[in-house]
Amino acid sequence: MIKLSIIVPVYNVAPYLRKCVDSLLSQDFEDYEIILVDDGSPDGCPQICDEYAKGHVNIRVIHQTNAGLSAARNAGLKVAKGEYVCFVDSDDYWEENVLGGLMAQVERENLDVLRYDFRNVNDKYEEFHPN
Repeated sequence: MIKLSIIVPVYNVAPYLRKCVDSLLSQDFEDYEIILVDDGSPDGCPQICDEYAKGHVNIRVIHQTNAGLSAARNAGLKVAKGEYVCFVDSDDYWEENVLGGLMAQVERENLDVLRYDFRNVNDKYEEFHPN
């Protein structure tokens, strides 16, 4: 069984999607899958998702007609193979090498849920408050 499934609902975020997926791929943890759920996005997102899936064995893509954020997350949950699940918004990104530490804490403390900090950034990736 895969340790972690990362579900990314995707809709109309072409300018941000590559940064999001690249950040998920630049982690210090290997036992995970990324499920990109294209929720009928009208921009270039479906093609970007397919491009990543062709280049990475741990990325899967679901294409569906637009049904909203909850339906996209649920579609990802239906196919997720991970022992744990994480939702990442497609206009968000992770700093490099944070996943290993998060998963180590989950394992060490036998957690069912882990909530962690975040930073707000603008379109230029400049941090602003509140965090």
